[in-house]
Amino acid sequence: MLIIKIVNDATGTNQSANYRYQVLVNDTVIASGEIKGHDRRKGWQNLVEMLAIHSNYEKVKSEIEQIKRDWCGE
Repeated sequence: MLIIKIVNDATGTNQSANYRYQVLVNDTVIASGEIKGHDRRKGWQNLVEMLAIHSNYEKVKSEIEQIKRDWCGE
């Protein structure tokens, strides 16, 4: 079962909220992170979109870092 948890971290404002998220398959966390500065007027759909974009960015960033280590010795 895929589970997506998005929790307001109570550090934002009424207009701009901050969240922590986890994506799980059964009991295994496959992604986690933070979303900062969500404009609440854009609704939950935009929040989920931001989660997807952030998660993909973190994955690509990690893959680029691995390529740098493999090819450049960094």
